[in-house]
Amino acid sequence: MVCFPGSLMTSYTVLPLGELARVTVEGQFDLASTQALVLDIARDAGAAGKNLLVDIRGVRSRLSFPDVYRVVQVVLEHPEAYSGRIALLDDYNAQFEKAQFFEASSSVAGIQARTFLEESEAIAWLHGPA
Repeated sequence: MVCFPGSLMTSYTVLPLGELARVTVEGQFDLASTQALVLDIARDAGAAGKNLLVDIRGVRSRLSFPDVYRVVQVVLEHPEAYSGRIALLDDYNAQFEKAQFFEASSSVAGIQARTFLEESEAIAWLHGPA
């Protein structure tokens, strides 16, 4: 588990599962901690270049829509790390629309990202045909 310093309680874990890496994120995230998370995942040997299941159900986000777009830009700066699919697993709450915005902004940039409410659907998509 990795924790980020600062006033927000944030942490994540990466569990490599073959061609898939599961990233479980918890806490309150603002733009700075989210960008740090994206960079940490890019550097993590267990996640780099793999399909990612990013479980954000335990997150309370302080990100605005422009912040989400900035996060997409950080992902784009690391194409080698984010060359696989990204499945965001969320529950239906106020941040769900921001997760969908991440999906839409990413797809315009050529990143395969989707938002899911059900883990089984996310895993099926990650293992499905390209």
